[in-house]
Amino acid sequence: MPSYDPYSVTQPQSKGTPPGDGRPGLWRRLRWFLLAFVIVVGLAAAAGYFSGVQARDTAQAEQAREQAAHQFELGLADMEAGEYERARQRFEYIISI
Repeated sequence: MPSYDPYSVTQPQSKGTPPGDGRPGLWRRLRWFLLAFVIVVGLAAAAGYFSGVQARDTAQAEQAREQAAHQFELGLADMEAGEYERARQRFEYIISI
């Protein structure tokens, strides 16, 4: 039978983590929150960027359509006025848009 020595001090075996109540610490929770926050902000920024690009492309297409319609009206007016060369240039420009 092993003898009992009240004066011997034994250190508890460490498992790599300090003793606690088993809940993650404040710093660990804060890191996860910050990581999630950065990801959400990054996704929001990307969504805003692509939305802006799409809005710009739509506006450019609308502007080109309006310009083509205006040039077409001017081309018809040039044809009625007998300025066929200018009308031809306008219609070629419309095709190039």
